Amino acid sequence: MKKTGVTLIELIITVMLISILGALGFIQYGNYREEALGKEARANLRLIVAAQRIYKIKTSAYFPMAGGTETDIASINNNLKVMLSTAEGASRSWDYLVDSSSGVTCAQATRVNGPQKTWSFRSNDLDGDPDEDGTCP
Repeated sequence: MKKTGVTLIELIITVMLISILGALGFIQYGNYREEALGKEARANLRLIVAAQRIYKIKTSAYFPMAGGTETDIASINNNLKVMLSTAEGASRSWDYLVDSSSGVTCAQATRVNGPQKTWSFRSNDLDGDPDEDGTCP
């Protein structure tokens, strides 16, 4: 008579393989998520700087008008007519800053929840990309 079934060793090996594959998938998911969030920040910085150029055409000055710094996302959205996420707490990924104190406009995104990451983009860098770990004055 032939016995059929699974031995304990076969079962343990199968569970270990599934656990290893699951752990690798989880690590890769985190990397892909951070990469996507970085792309979101860079796109929003380009949007802010483009909106700043339009704002300057209309008002002859960059926002904020006093040549300072603005960190209130609702104020940035209202004045520059952009739609950055105003979610609070864990659902917001980035804090944004707009600076016009140096004669050019600079936009900066700083990661809220997750690994510390900062991107910045200046209006005089027309053909470039936002700088990683860059800061506005």
